[in-house]
Amino acid sequence: MFGIARRIYAAHCQARSQQRSRAERLAGRRELAPDEVGELIDRIDAERAGRALVTGLTTLPAADRAVVELVDLAGLQPKEAAQLLGVAPGTLRMRLMRARARLRKAGGPDPAHETDPASEPEVRT
Repeated sequence: MFGIARRIYAAHCQARSQQRSRAERLAGRRELAPDEVGELIDRIDAERAGRALVTGLTTLPAADRAVVELVDLAGLQPKEAAQLLGVAPGTLRMRLMRARARLRKAGGPDPAHETDPASEPEVRT
């Protein structure tokens, strides 16, 4: 008799727990662990930086945009990107330097360092 009652009570507790977790998921109010909060903040920051980079890239001339995309986004070496684009490696490096400078001037993140200059602390001497 006690065994049957224990199993019925256990099933009731499990059903109640599942019902509670479903309600929490539907409400979207699940508490986040501290490491999940940090991860979420990092993802939001990365999304902002990505949007700023894409916006900045659209303002660049096509040749400069291709250089940044190949070297900084696709991860090619400058020499490989120069071969692919059919330009001299020195020309490609100069375009890359100028394109990065334009992106920094526009206030977007530097694709080579993946940081936003506006978010870096100001150094005073």
